Amino acid sequence: MSLKEELTSWVAALEAFNAQNYQRTLEIFSQMERSAVVSTNMALLCTAMGDHERALRGFTDATAKDPYLTISYFQRGVSHFLLERYRPASRDFKRAWLSLRGHEEINYEQLGLHFRLFASEVLFNLGLSRIRLGRMDKGMDYLEKAKRLTVIEDHDVIEDVIRGKGKGYTVFSIVRLLQLPLVIHIYRALPYTSCRRRVSCTGRTRRGCRASSASSSWKMP
Repeated sequence: MSLKEELTSWVAALEAFNAQNYQRTLEIFSQMERSAVVSTNMALLCTAMGDHERALRGFTDATAKDPYLTISYFQRGVSHFLLERYRPASRDFKRAWLSLRGHEEINYEQLGLHFRLFASEVLFNLGLSRIRLGRMDKGMDYLEKAKRLTVIEDHDVIEDVIRGKGKGYTVFSIVRLLQLPLVIHIYRALPYTSCRRRVSCTGRTRRGCRASSASSSWKMP
């Protein structure tokens, strides 16, 4: 695939994504060279469609291609969590945490990817995973650490989760696709998908909210 064809495919994929036509978006990405970013996007789409088993394979493929793409470990942990596989979820969140190497965030915008991964979100997810495994003390410790590292308004929910000892809440998750530098320049005039993040739910509607079940907790905007 030539550079022109690749850029055209990226723009078409983003248009389909913004139209919430996730199956079409997945079809477009499946025809592209399977880079770590493309594999991650395909896995994110599978997550959006509720196919977490397929998403897990995509994130694993992405980490094999680029072991430093921390967001793939992070989001693979999300899929494990939503499948109620809390032990592998905990391992993936721990791997993402170690990959941060003491930084409070990874700003992927420096690589042309419009996304920031915050340490507070990684620790929050790790804490919830430990709580689900019955390790309440360790889980609450991670939640307290996450609270101390809050950066954006969406992180305010962490305090509520601490008060509720993690009951009824689900994890932070990526709610958009990754974009590449040249695609961003071409796509700038088109409708832009929000980069907000949330603890999504079926109950309350605020920055973070309760989830009645793991299977229904992750929804695209």
